[in-house]
Amino acid sequence: MMAIYDNIKLRLRAILTPEQLAIMDKPPTPESVVAFGVKLTAAQAEKYKTFIAAAGPAEKAIIANAKLSEAEKRTQKMAIYDNIKLQLRAILTTEQLAKMDKLPTPEPVVAFGVKLTAAQAEQLKAFSIAAEPAKKLIRENATLSEADKRTQMMAIYDNIKLQLRAILTPKQLAIMDKPAPTAEH
Repeated sequence: MMAIYDNIKLRLRAILTPEQLAIMDKPPTPESVVAFGVKLTAAQAEKYKTFIAAAGPAEKAIIANAKLSEAEKRTQKMAIYDNIKLQLRAILTTEQLAKMDKLPTPEPVVAFGVKLTAAQAEQLKAFSIAAEPAKKLIRENATLSEADKRTQMMAIYDNIKLQLRAILTPKQLAIMDKPAPTAEH
């Protein structure tokens, strides 16, 4: 369960503001450091903190880079976190590595009946995040009837589906385009 928590925590770091990261990065006590489901010794915890601190400038540079889209920023920050995880693996004992490797991996993301790769899932997430302001305006618009709100929301979801189609492989598109089974009476 902790590996899932750590993966969520790393993904969360990819979308937090610098102020939120500063709060999150307040150092815990060395005796309580758990990373990717593995309790670290005090010495390992200190090294782990140096890995995170060393990655800080690169992470801040990505956040500050106005030329990158939010999806590109998330992808680049995830690469930094993957590197931190690799560095951590290098200092773990055999027993700790075995425990880390036994932890469950998150279930694959399925959208419209298609299993997505991690990169595709991140892009789908970015599409959804980009649509949030429009969805919020629709939800908060008191002049729209419920039917009109549904119609406008469906247009947003159709747009997300079109964006998703653009990043799918031909095999995934074939799965997505299969007609849904119909119930016979």
